[in-house]
Amino acid sequence: MRTPPAAVPPPAWWTWAQALLLLAGLGIFAALWLRPALGLDLLWNVLIPAAPALLLLAPGLWRNLCPLATVALLPNRLQRSRGLRIPKRAQAQVALAGVLLLFLLIPLRRILLDQDATASALLLAGAGLAALGCGFLFETKAGWCAGLCPVRPVETLYGERPLATFDNAHCRSCEFCAAPCPDSEPAPRPGHGSESRPARAVELLMIGAFPGLIWGWFHVPDWTGGEDWRDLTSTYGLCLGMAAATLALYAGLRALAPAARRLPLARAFGLSSIACYYFYRLPALIGFGLFPGDGTLVDLRTALPAWTPIALQGMTLTLLTLWLLRRGDPRKSWLRRPAPAWKSRMKV
Repeated sequence: MRTPPAAVPPPAWWTWAQALLLLAGLGIFAALWLRPALGLDLLWNVLIPAAPALLLLAPGLWRNLCPLATVALLPNRLQRSRGLRIPKRAQAQVALAGVLLLFLLIPLRRILLDQDATASALLLAGAGLAALGCGFLFETKAGWCAGLCPVRPVETLYGERPLATFDNAHCRSCEFCAAPCPDSEPAPRPGHGSESRPARAVELLMIGAFPGLIWGWFHVPDWTGGEDWRDLTSTYGLCLGMAAATLALYAGLRALAPAARRLPLARAFGLSSIACYYFYRLPALIGFGLFPGDGTLVDLRTALPAWTPIALQGMTLTLLTLWLLRRGDPRKSWLRRPAPAWKSRMKV
């Protein structure tokens, strides 16, 4: 009689690292309640600015250590998950819901989240409960990490050619919970793996519209308390209007480009998002933002020369152009696929 392969647990240091990152996330959550100014800085001016670079260089590292992933997979580790499977068509619909959630939350930062620690804490709590609920209902990573998580589309946008591949620290065996698996497929990208309308919408929104959304976000100020519904319209209007403009540009260029040029075009548009982000975000962190005080971690305007933001922006564009031109291995995945689960079921 054939013996099923034993599931190999991840090295203990991965577990300790996951616990440490989870504690750090809980620390930010506590700071938002107890020390609101510190909590806002840690969340929006430390963690979030570091995330795009990590997703560009080593998305697999983040996939292994993300605190929300640890929460989402807790029911599976405790054998309390119902293990429901999501049909492939429904997976694309869930992924599209995650993208729409992302497009809703980004302008909301200007309106509420960047200034209101309570609202930011409630957002983190809601994300944690959603991740935990997905873990209780769905099989392993299907519900949250490969589905509803609003960060996952950004991971697939930036993480096409990672520098390193890691062992999978969450999945001891492959349950084929998602098709394609974003962790183990080479060169994952938004919408990849399905020709359904929701999957095509994910691709168009993340590759085409996301650069405009980011540009628009940097050109509206944080609310200060005296705004009304007309400012709400202008905030979302500029962000979503610019998203529509870059989406139209991408769709037009893609229609004109020969098939062999579409993938490089998509990659260039994807990197334009992170280039736009750091072009504006790095100067803002040290006080040189478009709107003084917005997104500032440490105000160094009096200590640094006036040409500092130009130097930072030039460095950003140079490094990301070199990254675009590098010949990374398109077959490299974020994580190594673990051994298939014994008697694994076929995808629905």
